[in-house]
Amino acid sequence: MAEATLNPLATLVAGVHHLFFAPLGTTLPTTVGSAPGIGLDAAFTAVGYTADTGAAFAVDTQTTNLFASQSLDPIRTIVQSKTATIQAPLIEWSAASLTAAFGGGTITAASGGWKYVPPAAGTLDEVSAVLDIVDGDERVRLVVERGIVAGSVSATLVKNAFATLPITFTALAPVDQPTAWHLLGSNDAFAPGS
Repeated sequence: MAEATLNPLATLVAGVHHLFFAPLGTTLPTTVGSAPGIGLDAAFTAVGYTADTGAAFAVDTQTTNLFASQSLDPIRTIVQSKTATIQAPLIEWSAASLTAAFGGGTITAASGGWKYVPPAAGTLDEVSAVLDIVDGDERVRLVVERGIVAGSVSATLVKNAFATLPITFTALAPVDQPTAWHLLGSNDAFAPGS
């Protein structure tokens, strides 16, 4: 008989997290880092504060069931696609967050300030992403070699809340890594058999 092994130390409260982007081809981290951003290549840039509603990581697996005339139950299931995304409501309006939210672009000096110009229509910068999560003494690092920020960015501009830049970063097929994304973790619960 199988026994249920429960480990309360294997839980994760991801209230503190930091999102970083770098140009595609930047050296990816191989360790979790002792604090957010530690051990990342200098090309990685933090996108700044995110709203306290939190970020989200999702993997959407689309499948197709195959049937036979002799069975109402599926005979086989074929995976059609797997899409990993990171969603984050950015609340800083900085060079890093603007270029992240709109998939690239340029910022130049303008009379009395700065001018942001989004990327040309039909183009989005492919970037690498790291989401560093801190839970007390434990850390988790989500690494994506290649992806794009796509989808709608709709900023609500009101006087009683942050103007957020909600982004959805979608992982794309990797170039040098075996999978589109991977996790690095400091918690011993990650170890096989724990």
